[in-house]
Amino acid sequence: MVEILKKSLTAKIVMSVAVLNILAFGFMGWFAMNQSAKSLREMDSRWTANFTDYMDISIQHYMELNAPEDLQHFMAENTKARGKGLKFVSVITPSKIVKYSSDQSMVGKPEADPIILDLLNKIEGTHAVQNYRDDNVSITAVPLVAKEVCTACHDHRPLGKFLGTTVFSQDISFINEHFQDTMAQEIMLVLVSVIIVLSSLYLLVRKLVLKPLFTLVDDAKIISDGDLTHKFAVDSEDEMGQLATHLATMQEHLKDNLKEMAGLSESIMRTIKDLDSSSEVLVGLSAEQSSGAAEQAAAVHEVTTAAQQIATTSSQISSNVESIRNMATDAFDACIRGRDEVKRAVVGMGAVKDKVKSISEATVELGRKSHKIGGIVSIIDEISEQTHLLALNAAIEAAGAGEHGKRFGVVAAEVRRLAERTVEATAEIKSLIEEIQESTNETVMITERGAGIVLEGTSKVDLIGETLDNLIVRVDQTKEASKEMAIATRQQATAGEQLVITITDINSVAVQVSRAAEKVEKNAMRLKSIAADLKKLTDKGEDKVKFKV
Repeated sequence: MVEILKKSLTAKIVMSVAVLNILAFGFMGWFAMNQSAKSLREMDSRWTANFTDYMDISIQHYMELNAPEDLQHFMAENTKARGKGLKFVSVITPSKIVKYSSDQSMVGKPEADPIILDLLNKIEGTHAVQNYRDDNVSITAVPLVAKEVCTACHDHRPLGKFLGTTVFSQDISFINEHFQDTMAQEIMLVLVSVIIVLSSLYLLVRKLVLKPLFTLVDDAKIISDGDLTHKFAVDSEDEMGQLATHLATMQEHLKDNLKEMAGLSESIMRTIKDLDSSSEVLVGLSAEQSSGAAEQAAAVHEVTTAAQQIATTSSQISSNVESIRNMATDAFDACIRGRDEVKRAVVGMGAVKDKVKSISEATVELGRKSHKIGGIVSIIDEISEQTHLLALNAAIEAAGAGEHGKRFGVVAAEVRRLAERTVEATAEIKSLIEEIQESTNETVMITERGAGIVLEGTSKVDLIGETLDNLIVRVDQTKEASKEMAIATRQQATAGEQLVITITDINSVAVQVSRAAEKVEKNAMRLKSIAADLKKLTDKGEDKVKFKV
């Protein structure tokens, strides 16, 4: 079936139309059947409601008349009149006992149907009409309440009190049977309609579409076999006629193109011959070019190696010169620091010279002062000796005075002891002053020698400062020279690296040229082979393409 649909346009059209018709008629039939079923159910519901009202009013009427026999007869007759539609009518007390019924066998028995019992329980709570419905049965329960007319038989019942329930049970299965019969009839009608429509469409499509199409297919097959003189046989003004006209136009264009292709084929053959001869020349030239490119690549490789060595040497020289420049800079900085230290030493030596001069002057002054102290001590020594003599004379006089000069003698003795002690102290002071004078003289001599040494050291420090200044100038010149040398060597190293890069690029280009030459040689060989293949294909095409124009 799938293969037929793939190969037959007729089968595709018929299948598509059939599916569309089935869907359309199926939807319309389904919609019509649903509407019919809905109408039947609504009509039955309205009839059932009207009949229930009629029966309920009639039953209450007979109950008001207090005529149970007439009520029983009325219920039985109406049940028979409804035929198979009404199953039974019953009046059930609040205690669920059947009091009246169209089915005599149910009278006096308790109600056992669970559906009816459920409806009775709902009515006791709501005192409203209750309904139950399925596909086969419809049950309606209507409550009975006490009215004023009921007091004739029920004196003790208040008005509005729940007295029981009237139950109507109807068989509605015949409605579903009628609906199923109607559905079957409509389905048959839909199927017959689909068959008629499909048959009509098939005949119309085959006559109006497929027959001209098959004719066009046969004509196209004849033309595809090589006969471009054959004419399309469809003669109409519809789409098929337009298609035949366009195909005929395409046929004429194809004939013109084939004529042009014949001329082009001859030109292609001549071009292929020229291409074959040119490819042979190109193969020879590419071989020579490949050999020269290989030699050039080898020479460039040697130059690249030498340039790399030059660049490496330049880099090493640049590194060494940079080290020299760094050392010169360090020496320059050290000389600057030494010169500063020498300047500070000169200043310190000047201060030492001044201090030594001050010490020398103070020492000389100390010598003069010590000489003055020596003179004063000599005077004190003389005074002490005279005091000692005076005390001695006073003691002699006191001893001569007797008792009256005894106290004066004591004083004279004390004065003599003081004079003796003064003489001793003066002698010690004199000895110390002499030692001080000797030390002062030695100090003056040492100070004078130190001043000479300081003066000599100052001269040497000044000489060192001048030497450092000269050294700073030379080191600064060395630093500048090494700096310029470092710049020059860096430039040389950079130039060497650029030279290496340039030669490397040249080497790469040479290698690429060599490879390109090899590719050109290979492509030339392929071009020669392609020219031969084109010649064969052209010859074969001339043999196979034989259109009658």
